[in-house]
Amino acid sequence: MDTTSIKILALCYLAGCGFAERVTRPVSVLEHTDVTLNCTHAHIQEQEVNWWYAVSEHATETLRIVFQFKRPNVYKGFGQWEGRTSADSYLELTIRNLTVEDSGYYHCELT
Repeated sequence: MDTTSIKILALCYLAGCGFAERVTRPVSVLEHTDVTLNCTHAHIQEQEVNWWYAVSEHATETLRIVFQFKRPNVYKGFGQWEGRTSADSYLELTIRNLTVEDSGYYHCELT
């Protein structure tokens, strides 16, 4: 099996939202397995969260929406992640059946 390397970058993009911590750590996983990414946030209050994907850390002009969490059991995956993403809480994202195309940077946006 091949190894897919995913870098996690958790950021809060909204003006005045200084609560999310920047997290950059590579996560190596086997292709066709699952991974759960966590968004680090200082407040416990549940919020809506959007997860974004970019091929590289500085490719913000090519950000693609991956997943939107509104509340438990109300969420949606988009594009190549539709049907392969889920969340048990608002600060995590599980991607199932990883492929090489899933390699990249994942960002969480607290709304």
